[in-house]
Amino acid sequence: HDVVYLNGGASGIGGAVIVGGTPLGGAGGYAGEFGQNRPGIVDAADRRAADGVLEDEVSRARLLAALHLDAVDDSVLAEALASTDDPGAHAETARQRRILATALANAANVLNPAVIVLGGFLATLAALDLDGLDAAVRAQTMPACAEDLRLRVAELGENRLLVGAAEAVFEAELFPTP
Repeated sequence: HDVVYLNGGASGIGGAVIVGGTPLGGAGGYAGEFGQNRPGIVDAADRRAADGVLEDEVSRARLLAALHLDAVDDSVLAEALASTDDPGAHAETARQRRILATALANAANVLNPAVIVLGGFLATLAALDLDGLDAAVRAQTMPACAEDLRLRVAELGENRLLVGAAEAVFEAELFPTP
């Protein structure tokens, strides 16, 4: 009933919020644009974009560059991240995970969801060490909001957008108007 979903794609980070079982749309329909938040970055050495937003700092393009890869699908990216021994790629992955943990803790502190679900390349970053990311999020989340919080990776993987589009047809049935 209370979920935050963040999806990382080639164009940035978007998301959705469900509060009390109801999708949050916002006045203009843009609720869930987590990629436009300015994350607190504790270590100035972690900043890559002057006054950048989350999607400038936690970026699929930056991961690909660190791995010396061109455009690849999520499964190839996941395999490359899991198997690389490049110190630069490890440093970039760790940097992005630190910043992502802060952004997720901010979402948990403000919205108090039961679950935060990560999709796209964010799921790939999380899956490298889900327990470690969970601990980093909890370390920055107020205890009351961290108590029942669960961090999950989206199970639909690369099919998330296709399934989402198909479900749009059934939106009225999935989310009936009271």
